[in-house]
Amino acid sequence: MLLASQRFRDIYCSASSINSSGRVIGDFPIGGNKHGFVNAGGVITDLGTLGGANSHAAGINTAGKIVGYADDGAGHTRAFIYMNGVMTDLGTLGGPNSRAGAINNCDDIVGAADVAPAPKAYSSAFLLRPGVLMQDLGRFAYSHQVPGDTVNDIRSSVATPAGTRQNTVSQANGSLRFAAPSTPPGIQHMPATLLL
Repeated sequence: MLLASQRFRDIYCSASSINSSGRVIGDFPIGGNKHGFVNAGGVITDLGTLGGANSHAAGINTAGKIVGYADDGAGHTRAFIYMNGVMTDLGTLGGPNSRAGAINNCDDIVGAADVAPAPKAYSSAFLLRPGVLMQDLGRFAYSHQVPGDTVNDIRSSVATPAGTRQNTVSQANGSLRFAAPSTPPGIQHMPATLLL
């Protein structure tokens, strides 16, 4: 979700999230590319990349841990966590790319990651909890990608299938639910296999 855009001397910066401590994260242009940043108390820090050209800061928790995605040196986009001044690649579900969308105060991270095997790889929503391998939350047949957009502190995740901002997928208590504008009031339950 875009919270703000600010213009600095013909350079457009955008903010994507803010935490309870007032730390703001977002993106700013640098040399024809974009880098994620954090503004903490008026001090702006460039988050850098994973060896590629671009990065995007997507979510921040109360502790100041930042997640997002960045280009690596091999030309792939990879989910990252940024903490203590270090950006760390979170990996994938077996494919080349991943993107982290949010982190909660339990350090649970949600996003989307490619699933092998190539060349028929597809993206699937994921949940990454501390001390646990990245968990595949599944995908829907009518959507090639289900990115995790948000996760709360009771471990409920919400995502929006690619190509639409009107259909919503939510995960709670080990089940996925799908709601679409064409669906009558209520939620259509979809089966899923989760290890929570």
